[in-house]
Parts: sequence; C-alpha cells; structure tokens
Amino acid sequence: MVKLASALPKENERNGIANRTRDLIRNYDSGAMIPVLMLVRTQEVIRNKDYETVPKIEVVHIEAVPDDQADEIRERIVQLHDARVGHKKQPLNFGDGTDPETPTDTPDVEGPLAIEAGDDVVDAEVIDDGPLSIEGPTTDTNPEEK
Repeated sequence: MVKLASALPKENERNGIANRTRDLIRNYDSGAMIPVLMLVRTQEVIRNKDYETVPKIEVVHIEAVPDDQADEIRERIVQLHDARVGHKKQPLNFGDGTDPETPTDTPDVEGPLAIEAGDDVVDAEVIDDGPLSIEGPTTDTNPEEK
C-alpha cells in the first residue's frame, strides 16, 4: 500500500498540469483522461492500524503529456502494467474509451485440456492467458462423464 499526499506542487515551474485546467473541466462529464508524467518522493513513512509500514508520497513535479504524444504514453503504461503483473488477466481499462485493443491472436479453447505428464494424464482448465490451473492427476480424460 502507498498513500498519496493530496497537494500538487504550487509552483508553476513544477506543476505542468495547471495549464490544462480548461481541458480538465471540459473532460469532466465524459471522464476523458489526460496522461501525465510525474516525479514523486516519499514524504513520510507511517504505520497503519494493522501495523503495516506505509510510505506516503508527494508529487514533486508533474507535466501533462501533449496530445500528440498521449497514445505513446498510454501504450507505455500498458507495457509497464503487463510487465509488472506478469500476464494479462484482462486488458488494462483506462475507463475513458481509449483502452488498448484486445489481442485477436489468442486461440479459442473449449473444454478441458489433456496434458500428458509421464504415465499420468492431467486435466487442466483454461482460466485466462496466464498459467493453467491443474486439477490433479487422473486416468480419465473427461472427469465430467463420471
């Protein structure tokens, strides 16, 4: 867990989002987002009620990304997200209609897969694009027929 201090930098030199105020107001009803780049630092470290040590960060510099670079920054966010998560459970949703495209090269798989492991056959269920969930060794290739 990380907490975010609520104030943005007051100095115009370090607050590049202030000049996009009109865009932010115009985008309010639609929920459209403006990509930003920012630098943060740890303002303090606190201990919460569950005795967890939690850093509280402050924004020390923020810049709004120009419109002609927004798609590039959104794609980079998707790449960083996917690398951090390890695999996609579902496409990253920005919530403003600019979501990345869902891959179309994913094969459709129906029913359980049979995976041979030595002399045993293991049934596996496809849950998502990530690791398979192994149900356990069995000699039946279709446990639903029991």
